[in-house]
Amino acid sequence: RDVPIAPPPGRALVGDVLVQIAMPMTKQLARRVQEAAEADDEAQLVRLSQEAGRGEQLSAAFLELAEGLPEASRAIKVEPIGVLPDDISVEEVAAMRSTLPGASAASGVVSVWDKPFFGLTERGLVPVAMDISQFSMLVAGPPGSGKSNALATIGSGVAAGGCDVLFASIRPGSVVPHGPWQTLIGDEDIGAALDTVIAELGSSGGTRSRPLLILVDDTPEMLDKSIDTKLLELVKAGRRGSPIRLVVAGDNADLRKSSSGQAIVEMRRYKQALLLQADLGNDGMLLDVQLPRRTRYVFGPGRGLLVRRSNIEIVQVAKYSS
Repeated sequence: RDVPIAPPPGRALVGDVLVQIAMPMTKQLARRVQEAAEADDEAQLVRLSQEAGRGEQLSAAFLELAEGLPEASRAIKVEPIGVLPDDISVEEVAAMRSTLPGASAASGVVSVWDKPFFGLTERGLVPVAMDISQFSMLVAGPPGSGKSNALATIGSGVAAGGCDVLFASIRPGSVVPHGPWQTLIGDEDIGAALDTVIAELGSSGGTRSRPLLILVDDTPEMLDKSIDTKLLELVKAGRRGSPIRLVVAGDNADLRKSSSGQAIVEMRRYKQALLLQADLGNDGMLLDVQLPRRTRYVFGPGRGLLVRRSNIEIVQVAKYSS
């Protein structure tokens, strides 16, 4: 059950042991390593180390060459073989994120959209971001899979980056996590807030002083037609370049149905979703993508597949605490 569902190249099983097959270093690659070392280009050294082989150790040639490099240049990170933790906090992910290259980059609309780090990926056991720089996204899963927590984790991340957040729950009487967002519950509150956003976009030519993320939870099998129309308008506005994105969560079985509404149908076309406790036999229909067939893999709460078209990876969503 701990074998990666979408392993990197060279990863294999030998009996019950997960291994990484070594890849010999070519003379050309060795020369590129030497040039990067002389230029003290640590980022290039990291890329070349991954090119040389993604196991726990680099090839013997790489290690021999590295012995002659400065200490800073030999601090090369390679993707480890490991197991995703079942429980990790937002704070722990943030601490890990702060050590990644580019962590101190200047904020802005693009960096807000492509840097909402929400958990860990099995590929390298490093923080993973939900890239909504071009498209809105879906979060799908059965009851109890952690959809509300995923929305809260994503929302807190973009709010910290300077984004306004609306957290809407369509089911009346539902409890929304406390956080740095405006809370909306029920069709009436949600409809009024969406009308305000649409009016602001109309009066400003499709722009906003601050980007806006709209989180929608508890999406039913059949959306209210008025709400559906407004969500569709905002999804398309974001696609045209307005600084608005939506992350919409619902039961995976409901979202797969054509009756789920035009906004959901439009978002399904983008082929981007977080599939929590994924149904490997059926959830591919949601995005019209082929999911790996691994019936023995067990997804616990918060565990799922991050799908970005043909790129599929196992992730563990961090736990949000208000």
